Amino acid sequence: MSFHSGNIKNIVVERYPMFRIQDPTVGAWFVNLTGQLIKVKLLMFNEDKLHRVLIQYLDGNTKLIDKDDWFCLKLNKNIHKAGLNMRLH
Repeated sequence: MSFHSGNIKNIVVERYPMFRIQDPTVGAWFVNLTGQLIKVKLLMFNEDKLHRVLIQYLDGNTKLIDKDDWFCLKLNKNIHKAGLNMRLH
């Protein structure tokens, strides 16, 4: 079964209202559902289309993921609100 990206976004918003599919921005920090901080270090393009995203965790480890993996992540760009929401639940 395949999902249109709009359908995936709707599922994420309904299930995790504070966490959404985010567009990657170099230098931006995000927090995932488990509370890990993730920083976008580099965007790689192929024929003017996003191809891969280099992310860095707070501990300094980096990981190169493809765009499809990035858009499957449930992230919050507002780190402060995400932390409060996770503590309350």
